[in-house]
Amino acid sequence: MLKLLTAFWLAIAAFAIPSPARALPGQTPVEVADWLRIHPTLKTGLAGELTARLNNGNQAFIFEASLSAPGWEEFATGDFVRSERLETYDRVRGVSAEDLQDDLRRIYGVEIEQDYQQGLDQNRLVYRYPAPVVAEDPYYANLPRGWIVLGDRFAYWIELSDRRANRFDRGQIVVLLPEDVSWVEAYLRDRL
Repeated sequence: MLKLLTAFWLAIAAFAIPSPARALPGQTPVEVADWLRIHPTLKTGLAGELTARLNNGNQAFIFEASLSAPGWEEFATGDFVRSERLETYDRVRGVSAEDLQDDLRRIYGVEIEQDYQQGLDQNRLVYRYPAPVVAEDPYYANLPRGWIVLGDRFAYWIELSDRRANRFDRGQIVVLLPEDVSWVEAYLRDRL
C-alpha cells in the first residue's frame, strides 16, 4: 500500500513541477510524436503524428512539427524535426507577443522561454518586418508584424496577423534550428 501511495504522489508531483521540453527541433519525428501523446495540454487535441489542434470556435491553438524550415517544405529531410509552430487564434481577446511567449513557456517550459527572452534582451534580432516606416503608415496597418530572434539554443520566428480594430486575432511562434534562420529570412523577404 505504501508503494502505491508513493507512486501516486510522485505522479502528481510530475505534473505539478514544470519539466523541461522533451520534444524540440533536432529530434526525430518518433520522439516528437511520443512527446505529443503524453503532453498534458496537447494530447487532448491530437490531429496526426506531429500535429495537435485545440478549438472552441472563437479561440484555437495549433501545434505543428515539421521536417523542414518554414517556407522550405521541398527540403524536408525526414530524419529529424526542423521546426515546430505554435499558432494561437483568439477572436475574443486578440493575440499579443506576450501571449505567444506565454504559449512558449506553457508548451516547452521555462528554459526555452528564457532562451527566447535572452535573445530579445541581448538584441539578437535577426530580421523584423515590416520596416518601421511602413509599420507606422495607416495604409499598411493590416500587414502582418513579425521578427526573428536568435537564442543560444534555438531561433524563434514570431508573427502577428489578422489585424482587426487595433489588435491582432492570430499569432504564431515558430521554434527552429539556428542554422535555418537564413532560409526563413529569405522566405520572409520573398513573401513580403
